[in-house]
Amino acid sequence: MFAEIQESDDWLEVSFPGVLNLEVLLDGMKRLNALEQEGDKVKHKLVDLRSIEDLDLDFEKLMQAKMFREAHELREPSKTAIIVDSDVQFGLVRMWQSLGPHQNIIVESFKTRDEAESWLQE
Repeated sequence: MFAEIQESDDWLEVSFPGVLNLEVLLDGMKRLNALEQEGDKVKHKLVDLRSIEDLDLDFEKLMQAKMFREAHELREPSKTAIIVDSDVQFGLVRMWQSLGPHQNIIVESFKTRDEAESWLQE
């Protein structure tokens, strides 16, 4: 399965049901990039990792995804709130953050949707 993306008035919601691997991650990023180019304003992202059944990502694959994301500039800063429900998912987000910040994207992880939405609305 590929990333599921829904657009609301406030942000873009992304989930990854099934196995999260490089192909699925890049598909989601390409689709997000296209949506970001369409709108008048860059929207924040709410990424929910809780429906992931298995992870097939290592440091090298995350680095490839990070390089892909870095190649796409945003017109304005945005936030990405990532909801996790396991230590493995939390570690994945921390590994992503350790690869270096994007010049216009702030990434934070949260255990609940309420916390993530509150942060996005700040």
